[in-house]
Amino acid sequence: MEKVEEVEVEEAEAIEKVKQVEVKQAEAIEKNEVKDQEAEAIEKVEEIEVEEKVEEVEVEEAEAIEAVEEKVEEAEAIGKSQRSRSRRCRNHRKSRRSRSRRRRSHRKKLKRQKQ
Repeated sequence: MEKVEEVEVEEAEAIEKVKQVEVKQAEAIEKNEVKDQEAEAIEKVEEIEVEEKVEEVEVEEAEAIEAVEEKVEEAEAIGKSQRSRSRRCRNHRKSRRSRSRRRRSHRKKLKRQKQ
């Protein structure tokens, strides 16, 4: 009888150890799941941060392109105004020259007529 009781006690101890191992396994699995969830959350946060940075860079790039285009337009406008101004000056000089030539030639004609 004692042997039977000893076997039963040993059996109960073995069952208890198996239960403890199962509990430890369950805890380990739970910890791994938590770690996996944390890793996934970190990855998602990093992805969101990267996307935000990409959007910021795209916005900055668009603003830079827009600024360059504005400067190009301003430069073209300045170039046009300078060209037209130089053209006006040139035309003005030409007309003044031709006017003075006409006057001179007219004076010469008047002098000839008087003589």
